[in-house]
Amino acid sequence: MQAFWETESTTIAQLREVMQVSRPTAEGVLTDLIARGDVEEVEVARSPAPRGAGRPPKLYQLVSRSRYVVGLDIGAHTIGCVITDLRGAILQRRRRRVHPRARPATRLSAAAVLVADVAADLAVDVSRIVGHGAGVTGLTHDARGSADITTLPAGPGLHTYSLPGFADIDPGAEISAALGGDVVIDNDIKLAALAEWAGGAAAHVDDVVYMHAGRRLGSAVVVGGHVLQGRHGLAGEIGSMRMLGWHEAMTAFEHIRERFRSSRTGDGAVELLAAARRSEPDAVEAVDRVAVALALGASALVHAVDPALVVLGGGLSRAGEPLTTPFTAHLQETSFFPREVVVSEFGEHAVAVGAARLAVEAFRERMVGV
Repeated sequence: MQAFWETESTTIAQLREVMQVSRPTAEGVLTDLIARGDVEEVEVARSPAPRGAGRPPKLYQLVSRSRYVVGLDIGAHTIGCVITDLRGAILQRRRRRVHPRARPATRLSAAAVLVADVAADLAVDVSRIVGHGAGVTGLTHDARGSADITTLPAGPGLHTYSLPGFADIDPGAEISAALGGDVVIDNDIKLAALAEWAGGAAAHVDDVVYMHAGRRLGSAVVVGGHVLQGRHGLAGEIGSMRMLGWHEAMTAFEHIRERFRSSRTGDGAVELLAAARRSEPDAVEAVDRVAVALALGASALVHAVDPALVVLGGGLSRAGEPLTTPFTAHLQETSFFPREVVVSEFGEHAVAVGAARLAVEAFRERMVGV
């Protein structure tokens, strides 16, 4: 399967080269893969061949929609779900609100219902779902297992970055039980960075700093095409550095967003950002305070890894110019070189998209043993 994963299409000759086998053996493997529905012949419109030329070789490709994966974003205020094919194409996506103080059982039950609803909307045979990935707020994850950030030495004051009750459970086991299948998990912000690098705003850029602006602030780093994890899964997690003022900036933002909440949208953030676009002083000041705090953190990471690109993501990134302009200006003030700043392609869905990507990679490893 490796040959089919790594290319858009493959010939029998190329398959033989990868497998280092005879043509009959390669043909037998190909026949089995086609029978299983994993591989198909590529339909190509062929022009008349010049006289004397042989027939062009047949091409075969991975059937990307033979199976599906689910990506989940398990956050404090919302749960997001995407279903993708094996190439990462998003087939369906949805988000649903959840009470911020919901306990693990309630939150994970809501996640399971959301997955079932999205699969039903897409008319997906659940037996064809071969993997689940989940990004969890406040999760630190490394080779030894998972932990909630509030259980770490600097964590007791970081409940904004955690989910109620998750410090007392094994997230991987509980999510697996809720969904009825194996789940690969990681920190939500790291998965958002993975999504943007793999197929979003930072596609094909090896070195990236990802800054997340939502109900909370977060960050992650991609170096050499890999999301940095570090010894304890904490690489790029600078939110606990109190001198950055992230908690204070978001507390002030949350306070003022309530003043802007109206019956028209029911979302104070939407109204506040609209007011910032109209240059209303209180709104501009609140957004600028977030931009300053974000830029200070981004500057630290930019100086540490010297990235080619800074991606601004999260729910607030949809604000566009009212946030990106002051963020970029404050960042450039502290940078040795101007940095290109782009807005996330996946926005509020980035975590779920990254989780789906993680699930695809886990399935691929099971299939090809790499």
